[in-house]
Amino acid sequence: MALNPSSPLSRVQEKIVIFIRRYFHQHGYAPAIRDIMHHCGFKSPRAVSFHLEKLEQRGVIRRDRKARSILLNDAPSALTIPVFGILPAGFPEMVEQDHKTIGGLAIQPGWFGAGMRQGGYALRVRGDSMQDARIFDGDLAIVEPRAPKAGDIVVAIVDGHSTLKRLVKQRNQYFLRAENPKHSELIPTDELKVQGVVVGIYRMIHP
Repeated sequence: MALNPSSPLSRVQEKIVIFIRRYFHQHGYAPAIRDIMHHCGFKSPRAVSFHLEKLEQRGVIRRDRKARSILLNDAPSALTIPVFGILPAGFPEMVEQDHKTIGGLAIQPGWFGAGMRQGGYALRVRGDSMQDARIFDGDLAIVEPRAPKAGDIVVAIVDGHSTLKRLVKQRNQYFLRAENPKHSELIPTDELKVQGVVVGIYRMIHP
């Protein structure tokens, strides 16, 4: 029997759609099959798959073979974040006060968390101090403004200079470390302020 796309969703289907929408809003990516299973009280993942297939046939959702790939068809397909100037990934440079947007970068759902939608941005990388972390000159660093933890790659101001480095903690002291042996560690004498955590890198591939 063919499905009628205009017929109302069942109560279970409505519950699944509402859960997907709320989960995406809270986390920035889609729920896993088991998340839906536990929320709706199903006893097996197969029950979830059955209802997702029906929702896909009706055009309510779309998905691919990747994990957490469920998207509501009325949800935005991408988030555009602003691109601001140059981020030194070499020797630190004096902080510039010009924060004009020089462009925008569209990133797909699943690439970002809730914090990215609330103030995420990108900066053009300049320098080679993070090359061993596979961050190269000319890349765009995607930055989420959130509290860092030791080991994160961060955008930071150290003694009035901005830079991109890895945040390290030793003996209750924080400092910055390059991912290139040519560059020395940056130990603050006055101020170390982290402005955001690098959560991704965008690189244009030239033919």
